[in-house]
Amino acid sequence: MDLRKLTVPQLKAICKDKKLTGYSKLNKSALLAKLQHFSQPTAENGDTQGPTTFIPQITTANVTTSIQDTSNTSKLGPSSQNAPPDVEGARAAPLQPFKSVVPANTQDFVPNSRQDLPESQRDFFTSRLTGPAAHTSKQQHPTSIQVTPGTSEPPEPASLPSRTVTPQPSQAASLVSAVGTMKKTKDCVKRKLCTTAEKPNPKRAKLQHKATLSTATPQTKVARNLLVPLVATLEEPQASRQQQSQQTAPFPDTQIRVHALSTAPRTLKKAFAPLIPKVPPRTSNPKASTRTTLLKTPMLRPDAPVFTRTHLTGTSDTGLGDDCLDSCFRLPAAHSDAAVSLKLVTFPPGLSKRKRVQWLAPVLSCLYERDIQVFSGLSKLHRYSARIAASYILQRQFPGLRLKAMLKRYSPNMYDFWPYLALRRLQLRERKAHFYETFLGKALKAYPSIVSDQMWACEDERAVLIAVKFLLTSYFYRVSIGLDLPFGQMSVTYSEEIIPGEIWRVTLQIGSSVCFYYVLEATCEVVGLPMISTHQSSENPDRTNSLVRADWTRYIDEKRHRADAAHSKALEDHLSWPNHEEYDRGISRNWLNRLNDDGPAGVVKLIVAQRYVLACLVANSLSGREMTSAEMEQEFNGRLEIAAMAPSRVKRQSNLNLFLPSHHLIESVHLKSKYNLPFHLAIAGVQTPGREYYILRDNGLQIGCEEDGVAPVWMDIIGCDSNGIACG
Repeated sequence: MDLRKLTVPQLKAICKDKKLTGYSKLNKSALLAKLQHFSQPTAENGDTQGPTTFIPQITTANVTTSIQDTSNTSKLGPSSQNAPPDVEGARAAPLQPFKSVVPANTQDFVPNSRQDLPESQRDFFTSRLTGPAAHTSKQQHPTSIQVTPGTSEPPEPASLPSRTVTPQPSQAASLVSAVGTMKKTKDCVKRKLCTTAEKPNPKRAKLQHKATLSTATPQTKVARNLLVPLVATLEEPQASRQQQSQQTAPFPDTQIRVHALSTAPRTLKKAFAPLIPKVPPRTSNPKASTRTTLLKTPMLRPDAPVFTRTHLTGTSDTGLGDDCLDSCFRLPAAHSDAAVSLKLVTFPPGLSKRKRVQWLAPVLSCLYERDIQVFSGLSKLHRYSARIAASYILQRQFPGLRLKAMLKRYSPNMYDFWPYLALRRLQLRERKAHFYETFLGKALKAYPSIVSDQMWACEDERAVLIAVKFLLTSYFYRVSIGLDLPFGQMSVTYSEEIIPGEIWRVTLQIGSSVCFYYVLEATCEVVGLPMISTHQSSENPDRTNSLVRADWTRYIDEKRHRADAAHSKALEDHLSWPNHEEYDRGISRNWLNRLNDDGPAGVVKLIVAQRYVLACLVANSLSGREMTSAEMEQEFNGRLEIAAMAPSRVKRQSNLNLFLPSHHLIESVHLKSKYNLPFHLAIAGVQTPGREYYILRDNGLQIGCEEDGVAPVWMDIIGCDSNGIACG
């Protein structure tokens, strides 16, 4: 039966039937050689000649040698100790046809230094020159065969016996016929070598090697050792192959290196990842470790900005200095939610206990954090519930669109929200710290709850600044006219924009009662209050509706509910002022034309001027008895008749009327004093037809004039001198 026509599985089946070992990882050519060796009869003694074993040629660029094996052959050639192993070079040796056994020029074949060689090698070379003769060879390691003419032979190992190799010319025909078989298997073996990227296990290879040595005969041992060049010479580069065909010169002083296939350890990749991730070893006190790592998670980028100068309009004024801002109150930059990464809560409880997480987590969220940390070390159920409890705390303390967006990105039942909670609390603390560094915060330092944490945590920075400005206006009336406001019981909890750029609603909690006010965005003065005699606002602040006056009620309702509210009259369109020829909405036209030359500072001056106009309206324009613009002008000039206050028989429509007296028409606004020094950040100067006034930039209310300077009480509060210049 021709074994070469069989496939690899069929050859392995034959090896299994013959009870061979070490064939599972061999390619086809190696399997053929193994079966061929097994089928050869073993010699009973060294004198009996067995069947001829075909040995492939060992070639280099300048050497072509044909070797034959007999029953009394041994492993050929001593191994040079000076040449290191070169597996890649051995694999690159090509398969070439057999040439003449003895070179044509036999004189050049003999090495120059043959007299320096041992007797065994001198006999070997002599036998190659004179014909078939007996010569001796040293048995070397089966994985390396090297013949080095002209060099001394290394000492023979004592444990390895010496045998005689007798080449016979009668076997030349068999050797030539074996060449065709080797060429046919060349491509198959080469493909096998290219796909064999992983190296065999050294322990398994060693066991197979021992098993083969124990069962092999001398003929099979020689064949196995000399089979290595067949596999190793199949991958020599084409360039060396062409050079080999052109070589006709005799053997030079070269080294022939042949190595077996590498037996380095096999590197295997894991097919599956571990189901349970590796965790660091537990400390001596696992509960203490859980407590310390529950909430201590890095959240902020080191390069995140800390401050930004923000106007009430929500724009950043990066091109202006500290003396060219329209507000003295600033908020630190909001930390981005992308600065913190949330992780899944690991080690959940069993399926039978997971349903308890939904009622245990809200309960834990109502406890102090130190108590939550204690519960987190009890069991997996308590640990998982403690991690989930952060989402419930966020929903109570930091509600809003920002939190809703985070809850959409991360499931509150699967992710740990404690890092995000720490981020929001950090932002809250920064806002409070910056407020209490201002002059108003220092003045209200005795009332730490004057602004609630819910207000500080508001996502809208403009809403926070409106709450601060409302406190500034309330504190102004308390200092200026002695209005007794319950600051110790009052807390600003919420502010909401009702009409964009005009009206806000501020919610207050006074004691156990909650009330709200509608205020102007420019000055934060309350609008819509009725006459003091008809309401109890000054004595009983428990009100749920501050809009009593019909004109303000109608104006706000029209702005909020009408579809064409954008095309309706704005608040400034309801303003009345004298001398329309020289003033536009109470501001000098000549000065407005010069503002273009001031650049960004001109924009700030215009904002301050508009605030001053609304702050100097006649009181009845905002609150008190409803009056027309003519009636307010007559009252301001002292010519209001008693009959004018009588109710008219004609029912008039309640329109909003705002009146600015001539005494407060604006000629110009200044951010520097007459000494060309910048004012305090909270102060600005307004020039009217009569005199110059010192006002607060944030709400336009007066705190002094040019004759008397800044009022002493405000000098102490703000920290400036009588000219409005900052002290120190």
